[in-house]
Amino acid sequence: MSEHIEVFVFTECPLTADSIGKFEKYLLQDAEKKAAKSQPALRKEQQKRKKTALPGNLFAIGNALNAAKGRPSDIKVLAEQQLLHVATPNHKRQKSMDELAAIGDEPGFAGALVGGDVTPEPPQKPMKVSVKTSMNDKLQLVPASSSSAKVQLLGDAKLWTGKRHGAYEWMDESIEDRCSRADVRLSSMEDMMASAVLEHSSDVQIAAVGVPSQAEVAVCGRVACEALEGKLNERAIILEASGGASTRLNVAECPSFAAFPGQLVGVVGRTGGMAGATFNAKQLTAGVPPPVRPEPRCTEQLHMIVAAGPFCTRDGLDYTPLEKLMDYALQRRPQVLALLGPFLDASNSRAVSGDMVLPGEQEPSAFEEVYADHILPMLMKGLRPLRALGIEVLIVPSLDEVLCFHPMPQPPLVASLGLDKEQTDFFQRLGVRLLPNPAHIRVAGVNVSLTSADALSPLLREIVLRPEGRKIEECLRQLLRQRTLFPVLPRDPPQVCEARAAAFDFTTDAFPDVCIFPSQCGGLSGSVVDGTAFANPGSLCRPAAPGSFAELWVVPPTGASEGLPFEQRVRVDVQKLN
Repeated sequence: MSEHIEVFVFTECPLTADSIGKFEKYLLQDAEKKAAKSQPALRKEQQKRKKTALPGNLFAIGNALNAAKGRPSDIKVLAEQQLLHVATPNHKRQKSMDELAAIGDEPGFAGALVGGDVTPEPPQKPMKVSVKTSMNDKLQLVPASSSSAKVQLLGDAKLWTGKRHGAYEWMDESIEDRCSRADVRLSSMEDMMASAVLEHSSDVQIAAVGVPSQAEVAVCGRVACEALEGKLNERAIILEASGGASTRLNVAECPSFAAFPGQLVGVVGRTGGMAGATFNAKQLTAGVPPPVRPEPRCTEQLHMIVAAGPFCTRDGLDYTPLEKLMDYALQRRPQVLALLGPFLDASNSRAVSGDMVLPGEQEPSAFEEVYADHILPMLMKGLRPLRALGIEVLIVPSLDEVLCFHPMPQPPLVASLGLDKEQTDFFQRLGVRLLPNPAHIRVAGVNVSLTSADALSPLLREIVLRPEGRKIEECLRQLLRQRTLFPVLPRDPPQVCEARAAAFDFTTDAFPDVCIFPSQCGGLSGSVVDGTAFANPGSLCRPAAPGSFAELWVVPPTGASEGLPFEQRVRVDVQKLN
């Protein structure tokens, strides 16, 4: 009502006993406008109230205004009191206090008194799980094994041990050190790339980048954009060598190629001119083909459930989706449950505003208190019955975690939370595995690479492809041929410690059979590219609705699956929360 008075005073005249007639006319016009947009039944009720309740209320206002003798403060207060029911018609039956008390005692009651009426919120529907997409849904699964799967962490385990659980210093990394690390990786892959080129062009010689040559030669280098600021295109490609030499790369004669900044390539062609400033390529080989992996790559049926954060609503601390996920895992009994952070998203509106008020509290809490008093107890309650069944639980941190300040690669979550040892010991007591980000593991004879960062989107944004085709499939192939999860340079994501960037790489003995990461690109699905299965679980909580998670099976080549190749023995179901 105060809004009506303020608008009237601002647009018409001060509200006094003499101007009450104009105010009545203003309210009637405003009510007619609102009635025109309402339902017919409500419109009739409002018209009825114009003839009855409205004049009576205005008459009372007139008397009150005369009694107030024109004092503005008293006029506004009295007008609000008398016109409380004018703008909101009472078109419902007035409920008694006993009825209101009975409604208020119902679970989930969140009604509001509007003009004497109660409008309760509709009861929440139970959250259900349904299949959104599926790959190889006809695959015949074998009975689940009673024994729990053993999870082995691959790579350099010494990176994540010690008193601080792998926490390291990274802010003083110089630009020179970052560049030298990229050159070291290029040098380490030059021999493999040269061998890959010579498989298709055995009659050429290996030469150095920038050295003129009249004969057809093969060179190895790193793709870069000619412009300091701009996007890579076919006419602005530079080929860099590990020693600092570079040449412009002309790909007009290449029938097909895929290129992006930071890509390691082998190129066959001729130098143009005596200075060697341009290299005219006729064949471009990206990276190194995946190694030949012997079958069966699976000793027993592997059943995994993978979910990626955020795990709570974006504007609060409601972890119902995560609780439902743990209930679902308790029913399905997979061998492995993998949770990819963040558990408390740094973009959560509560975290951004600092209004982290826990349920039952009145004062805001620090982030450490939110983890210690809300998130960790909820995890303990949900994970304890899973661990009692022998289900392996894996937790991978995220760059978006509000208390994680390490760049990629990230140490295990316990190193970043900054909590007391007593508050995080429950992970060790329950046997929950806290993994780095990214993590390369072996479970049931299958190599699995996990990361909570989006490894697909940076490639999709930067790749130049000829001929135009299936970009997503080609980007996934480039990850395998570059032997790393994040090959784009400059780095994307930008938070990377180059001194430890070898943690991104796929080594020959740990080359992934399954690669899992959430991505906003490419839909929610699974696919197999060059013998590696990719799964995109999506986010468990989307901005406006529950999200999705992935359920994955790998079946050994026995029984009905005997003789089937690996890509036909992998099933990926993307489950949607409703």
